[in-house]
Amino acid sequence: MMERVAIVGSGLIGRSWAMLFAAAGYKVRIYDIEPKQITDALSNICSQLEHLEEIGLMRGHLTKEQQFQAIEGTNDLKYCIEGAIYIQENVPEILELKRSVHQKIDAIMDPTAILTSSASTIVPSDLCSHLKNRNRFIVAHPTNPPFYAPLVELGPSPWADPDLLPQTTALMKKIGQSPVTEDVVSVQDLDKVMSDGLGR
Repeated sequence: MMERVAIVGSGLIGRSWAMLFAAAGYKVRIYDIEPKQITDALSNICSQLEHLEEIGLMRGHLTKEQQFQAIEGTNDLKYCIEGAIYIQENVPEILELKRSVHQKIDAIMDPTAILTSSASTIVPSDLCSHLKNRNRFIVAHPTNPPFYAPLVELGPSPWADPDLLPQTTALMKKIGQSPVTEDVVSVQDLDKVMSDGLGR
């Protein structure tokens, strides 16, 4: 049975994450509170896959039809989250909004799942201090757009389980991304920041 991931927020970043995971063979549920947003997101993903096939830049070994069929849109957050091994939140960069969304996810998620945020300017401790599953929280901040620029900055919460960063790093590599850890940057990670991110 294919493992499933949940994408919360169907804007450019959410759509890109959905495509990355589908290309790597995962089942994907993408959530948005607005029905039209989901309809538009799925239409946009379909168009992007057609274009990628035309120009020979498809990721993975699945056809565009197989990748598109792996992505399901929903306006039901519980349906999106239940059973997911990985949850990527991509709502606007507003602390209280993100904390509110995380709290709703926290009540539904499997306690072994990975809960991530695409936050770029908010530290992990501020995002997850109120969660019972804060030990499973990590920031996964992509370069925009994530499908085309593979760099992802990873920043675990202060309460993160010891296996959380290695698990998330391995998953990012599996879907073709280039993860670096937010801390004191190593020479190798700085090179990734330029070649796979800012200088892409």
